[in-house]
This record gives sequence, C-alpha cells and structure tokens, in this order.
Amino acid sequence: AALDLEHPDFRRAVEAGITTALISPSPDNLVSGTAMVVKTARGPNTILREAGPLVLSLGPRTWEYDRAPTSRIVAMDMLRGVLSEAKDGRGHDRLQRFVSGDLGAIVHCGEAMDAGAALRTLGEYGARYNILYQGDEPFIVDEMAGSGIGIIVGPYDFGVSRVGLSMPARLAAAETAVAFAANMPAASGESLRVTAALAVRGGMDAAKARQAMSSITAGMAGVGSRVGALKGGLDEDMGIFSGDT
Repeated sequence: AALDLEHPDFRRAVEAGITTALISPSPDNLVSGTAMVVKTARGPNTILREAGPLVLSLGPRTWEYDRAPTSRIVAMDMLRGVLSEAKDGRGHDRLQRFVSGDLGAIVHCGEAMDAGAALRTLGEYGARYNILYQGDEPFIVDEMAGSGIGIIVGPYDFGVSRVGLSMPARLAAAETAVAFAANMPAASGESLRVTAALAVRGGMDAAKARQAMSSITAGMAGVGSRVGALKGGLDEDMGIFSGDT
C-alpha cells in the first residue's frame, strides 16, 4: 500500500483533533479490499494496522448494467458464492481469514434492507463484522437490535432529517454498539465532532457519543488494544479542546 504522510489531509485531520484514521478503499465493489489504520501525526509507529478490516459493499452502489451484480439478489448470490468457496479453503486468502473469524470486516450497506440481508447472510458463516450505514430509514434499528453487530453511522450535517439524527440514540438504546464516521476528505475534519454533537441533539447520551468516536471506533477498526481510550498500556494520543465541542 502507498501512504503519503505529507498529504494536506493528514494535517487537516490533526488540526481537527483526529489522531487515528481508518483509510478505506472505495466501496464500489462487492469485495473492495482491506482498510489501513494509521496515526495522523507522523512518527515511528504511524501504521497501526496495514491489512484489515476487510471492506465489503452491498446495495445500489455496486450494481452495474453491463456486468454482475445487476441487482440486490444477484449481489447476495455472488457474496454467498465467494464466501462458500472461502469456507471450503478456496479463493482469496483474506476471504478465507474472514470466514474463519481471523479477519474482521466493515460492510457498507446502501439501504436498511441491505443491512438486513448482510445480517442474515454473514450470520451463516459466524464471521466478525460491523455495518456502515449512512441512510435514515428508521427500521435499521429493528434490523440491528439483538444482532450483536455494531454499526457505523454518519457523517451528519445540519441537513440530516430529525429521524436520521435520532437513530444513534435509538440504536444505542437497543444495545447496538454505535461508531461515527468522518468521511474525510469528502467531508471536513470537523465532521466527526459535528456528527457527535448532532447525535446528542437527537437524544444520544453525551458519554456514548464520545465513545462512538473513540473507544468503540478503535475496537471496530481492530486497534482497541493500542488507541481509543485514556488508560495504562495504550498510546498517549489525545486532542485537547477549550470546551465540550
């Protein structure tokens, strides 16, 4: 993997108080590759995780008119096919590691029904994964409740519906682990804190909102043993602000 540590986006992330970032391949394919977890400030231990978690994508973004998958049904059939091959010891090594539980994944879901399909399909393999969902369909809460799977939401801005802003609170109340996405560089570095603030405005507990952009996020990225909380044994990375912003 190539990483430009001098890129201005890293500086903007540091200025916004983001100390660790998950760099993900574009989720335009059913299996898009693996993400990388890095510290935004250059140092001797910049790369925290070079290969992982795996990035899968479901929904209209992956559909094409001239090649498969052309629909949700075809996409799910293709996903079952590659996972079944991996379960039998065939196919790509990282898919084999995923179905064996050795490698986690982030599953981009375009719509709430994609999240439901992912829960049903991936549940057959006992794999470790979390769902990334950026919509505002309220029944995503019911889809996730009791699944034991975490969800990544956001980023939110002031144009998000009231229903959308209430979802982090409702998901957390249903005992679903919630994390926030910043989506840099498409969104500004401040989008992470804005998302947290808007989620609190929508009813989420402030402490849970802080965890959603620190310890829970680090755990989903597979680096919870290194960063994400202020306690002994973890790296001393932190951002200091003048108020509860």
